[in-house]
Amino acid sequence: MGGQGGKGLMTAEDKQDAAREEAVSLVKRPAATPPAPTAAAEGGPAATPPAATPPAEAGPAPSASPMPADAPPADAPPAATPPPFDPFAPPSTPGLPPHPAAPGPYAPYPPSAAYPQSAAHAPYGGYWGPAPYPPPRTGVNGFAVAALVTALTCFLWPFGIAFGITGLVQIRNRRQRGTGLAVSGLVLSGLGLLATLGVVTTATLAHNAGGSFAADHGSSAEDLGVGDCFNRTSGGLVDQVSCTDAHDGEVVGHTLLTGQAYPDADARKSQVGTVCDQQAQNYAMDDWAVPDGMVVHYFYPEQASWDTGDRKATCFLTDPDEQHTGSVRKDAGNATAAQLDYLKAMDAIDEAASRRPSGSAADDPDGYRDWAGALATVLRTQTTELDAGSWDPDVRTALDAQLAELRQRIPALQQAAGSTGTGDLVRAIAQADQHRGYDQQKAVRQLLQLSTDESWLNPPAQGGASPRSDDVPHSV
Repeated sequence: MGGQGGKGLMTAEDKQDAAREEAVSLVKRPAATPPAPTAAAEGGPAATPPAATPPAEAGPAPSASPMPADAPPADAPPAATPPPFDPFAPPSTPGLPPHPAAPGPYAPYPPSAAYPQSAAHAPYGGYWGPAPYPPPRTGVNGFAVAALVTALTCFLWPFGIAFGITGLVQIRNRRQRGTGLAVSGLVLSGLGLLATLGVVTTATLAHNAGGSFAADHGSSAEDLGVGDCFNRTSGGLVDQVSCTDAHDGEVVGHTLLTGQAYPDADARKSQVGTVCDQQAQNYAMDDWAVPDGMVVHYFYPEQASWDTGDRKATCFLTDPDEQHTGSVRKDAGNATAAQLDYLKAMDAIDEAASRRPSGSAADDPDGYRDWAGALATVLRTQTTELDAGSWDPDVRTALDAQLAELRQRIPALQQAAGSTGTGDLVRAIAQADQHRGYDQQKAVRQLLQLSTDESWLNPPAQGGASPRSDDVPHSV
């Protein structure tokens, strides 16, 4: 109902068609597409849309398309508006027909398939939540403890390495504690391995060089000086140590062997024995300070060393049965003038007394008569020198008591020396032995700050004419 050239009004049917067309369109209608023709509103003229402008070479514009034959009647209620189409939604349920295309002058766009899902953009699953806590570690691994304990020893480092490695493996698999113990055991065992390799290497090099490992840790006895203390090693070598430590011997002096041919044992003892005895007496003048059992020995050069010109013998004091601590030295280097005067006199008396024959007077009467006469002479000389000395008042009083006791011994010794019968000799010797004066001597020694050890009541160990045991070779 409307004339041509009048302004067209869209009927209700046209509005429904336009809405359906928008609902089924897959994409936005191009801007150049003209609106569909509409019929005139009820009671008004129908409007005819202007024809689209054709291209220059085209003919006259075509007339508007007539209304579709299936358009609903004008008094029908409006159709429900379908929801907008989501191009990203998954495909519709299989078996259902596709959404009908809207009528119009243009063909509808084909329906697009759902976008494929890549593995990287797969749909998210459920909420995972935080990662669970690891189970707590259990007790300390036993191999780790054993690795540290064995590594602390000197020779069990191979077990320390084995225990340490085993402990680390078990700690990881069993979630135990003790990693620090296992690592410490491995480190200490590694140090033990290096130390062992060093010792073996040193010993090998020394052996290849013609020596020995012990030889590299010792020195020749001829290198020791007077007053040095030492311990013996293998091959006639010695290790010098402090005299405050336990030691085997203490050097008292040196002497030289003589002759062109290498001396045998008797020749060595003849040349060196007496000299070493005198050096020991001069070195350890306080014979009460010399432990019982200590004797004089000496080192001498071996044949190979003798052939190269070595003639040096080293004299020393030693105890064959045990080691001792401390020095027995008491000579001009560390004694006072009063001590020296007293010790010189007493050493002379002790030396003469030490020459007493072995056995009884009845077994060797002549030997005892000679010994008694010599000792009486020494006692008379030394008591006179001691009496003439300058002493402190306290020392003088104690010394006078000792001298009185010793002077009572002189007549008995003289009687023994002049006796003709064995009975008289035995009785005279017994009388002389009652006046040795040890108690009085101890009192004087205490005032002079000398040794007062009464355990030594025998002749001095170094007072014999020769060492009690054979000499000892030294190496160079």
